[in-house]
Amino acid sequence: MGPSLMLKNKNERDEAVRTQIVEQARLLFERYGQSKTTMSDIAEAAGMSPAHIYNFFKGKNEIIDAVGDQVFSSFAKKIKKEIDTKKDLFEKIATIFLFIYKHNRDHAFPKDDGLCIKICEGIDGWDFEKKFEGFVLKTVSDIIKQAAEPDISGDKVRNDARTILDCMFFGAVYTEIFRSLSAKEHEQRVRYQLEFIRSALLQRGYVV
Repeated sequence: MGPSLMLKNKNERDEAVRTQIVEQARLLFERYGQSKTTMSDIAEAAGMSPAHIYNFFKGKNEIIDAVGDQVFSSFAKKIKKEIDTKKDLFEKIATIFLFIYKHNRDHAFPKDDGLCIKICEGIDGWDFEKKFEGFVLKTVSDIIKQAAEPDISGDKVRNDARTILDCMFFGAVYTEIFRSLSAKEHEQRVRYQLEFIRSALLQRGYVV
């Protein structure tokens, strides 16, 4: 076996171990929370010694980031897969909004005088919103570009995508009232925001 093949096999094994650590950490975070889960707990769940786990992660914060990235990646793939089943511009953008709304509804927690959004249960400090906003902006830009006239400028695509993004996230910094809405009130809110998005697309010359 040549050196390059040996290195490849080692890298694959290391990646498999990292994945196992992250998956076990996520289960522990969801069950006990990140603050009550120790590196020793994660190592035991992953079937290794506490010392060995430090060969793959510097500490718990790095594992928390890796869990957040894993959940985010899965979340983004689900959205893209669902978008691919839709035919027109509005349906695609509405699909993104509905994913955002449902996730925010299910993962909001109180902080200061409003609510913050968890990437998943058990993780409170991961910067989900900033990263997700970037993903949504790029995805909406791509959708608009595909639906627009061939000679549309890049600046118009970016500006229109930013406007639609603002429509999607309008009201996304929820207050405590959001947690007490009934199912019917959530449904009404969704309808209102979808019409808000549709109007914004029409005003910018898109066929919806």
